[in-house]
This record gives sequence, C-alpha cells and structure tokens, in this order.
Amino acid sequence: LVGGVALTLWILVLGPALAYPLAGQASLRKAWGLELPTLKDLSLSVMVAPAAVLLITAYMMLQAEWLPMSEDLANSFKQIFDIESLHPLVIVAVFVISPAICEECLWRGTYQGELAVERRPLKAIVLVALFFGLFHFSFYRFVPTALVGAILAWGRGRTGALVNTIVLHAAYNALL
Repeated sequence: LVGGVALTLWILVLGPALAYPLAGQASLRKAWGLELPTLKDLSLSVMVAPAAVLLITAYMMLQAEWLPMSEDLANSFKQIFDIESLHPLVIVAVFVISPAICEECLWRGTYQGELAVERRPLKAIVLVALFFGLFHFSFYRFVPTALVGAILAWGRGRTGALVNTIVLHAAYNALL
C-alpha cells in the first residue's frame, strides 16, 4: 500500500499538475507561484500547522458525536497508515513530504493558479477547498480535509508563493 500511495501521488497527482500548465504553454513559475517566500511567511506557515491540527482534531471529535467512523473505515485507515511497521524515513517521505509537494502542486498550484486569473480570491479558496475535500474520497473526512484545503488556499492566496503551502502541508502532516 505504501508503494501505491507514493506512485499515486507522484504520477497520478503530480503528473496532471505538471501537464496542464505545460500543455497550455503557461509558465510553471507564474502558474504555481514559484516565487521565493519570505522568512516571515515561511515561519507563519510552520506556526499555523499546530493551530490547524487543533482545529481539525476538535472538529473530528465533534463530528464523531454525530457521525461516528464505521469499524470498516477505521480498519482501512489503520491498514493504510500502519506506520509502526515502517521505517521513519519512509513515513516522512510517503506521508509527510510527498503529499505536501504533489497535492500542493495540483490544488494550490495548478487549480488555484488557474482560478487566480479571475481575481476572486474567496471563490478560489472555496472551490479549491471543496475539491481538495472531494479529492480525498471520504465522506467522513470531507469537511476536515476541506477545512485544511481552505487554510492552505488562503495561505497561497495571501502570499502568492506555493512553497509556503508546501511547508504548511508538510508540517500539518508531520504533526498528525
């Protein structure tokens, strides 16, 4: 499963994220916001991650009161995220860094970059968040994932730099 997760991220997620701007002859630097981030923005990205984890954890606890996770779903997550049997470097590479890079390039890079042309930042944040939530294919995780997607989209819109959202996403995943 770990190899499948890695291949899915690097081929099926990053591939289209790269192909779309290149097929349209767009500059990846412009489409993805590949500007050098400021030290202040990078620091804020790291500091937002614990607050995001607390927010999402609180929401998940509240959600569990009304929509408890089924045993089958809980077992599926345990099987996918069986990190006790994995080397720590594999955990970091597959579950922290890879999703941060690949998902950010697709959602906050290509997709949000395309929406930014309209100059309607709230619309971009909402759409990116909704599709990011749907992308994770879990009714149970839709709202928390969409909330994280909104935080990440806000960060990209605020700073314009994709690197900040990659750092925030990686810090968020590491804390989880």
